[in-house]
Amino acid sequence: MLSLPPPYIVESRQFPESQKKAEVTESGQGAALREASLKTGSTPKEKKLLKREMPKAKPSFQKISAPPKPLADYVEVYADPSAGTITAYMIHRKRELAARWWTMTDEGILVNCQCEKMRDCESNGMVYRPSPPGDVDQQMNYLLGLFREEYHLPDNKTRYFQIRVGKPFDEKKLKVPASWKDEETLARARQGFERLSRKNG
Repeated sequence: MLSLPPPYIVESRQFPESQKKAEVTESGQGAALREASLKTGSTPKEKKLLKREMPKAKPSFQKISAPPKPLADYVEVYADPSAGTITAYMIHRKRELAARWWTMTDEGILVNCQCEKMRDCESNGMVYRPSPPGDVDQQMNYLLGLFREEYHLPDNKTRYFQIRVGKPFDEKKLKVPASWKDEETLARARQGFERLSRKNG
């Protein structure tokens, strides 16, 4: 905390020459006023200083844009170990709006899509390099997330199923087929992906 200086300390300042001249002129005017006041018996009136109020700043309100409206009601995801595929269906008003499925091939994870974009769908025919066995689940959840983002659908609108003996069973999360995590399968797919990349590059 700053302490106040003692009352006997006087602060000295140096003023420019122009201000000194102004002080001399004012002192001369003051002497003349005093002489006039002695003659008339009146005292000079001091000028009143007008206080100017600073204009108050108007509060600014930042507009918060609402999130985009979902284009689908929910998405159903089916993992089929026997077929080695993962298929997702976008459902809107109990009707299929789009279908996208992923297949592990000898050249990587192949994506097929049937949606309203038709030939303009950038995801259709895309091939992804498979991640290591411990990261395949994360990779597929990421690809599913991209599909949801296209339709502005939140994560909690996802329903998971697994096909067993030809019937769907409810699941709490995505169950990637075990064949997708096989070391030999992944090694073959990664090698094929590298060959495909060199060919297209």
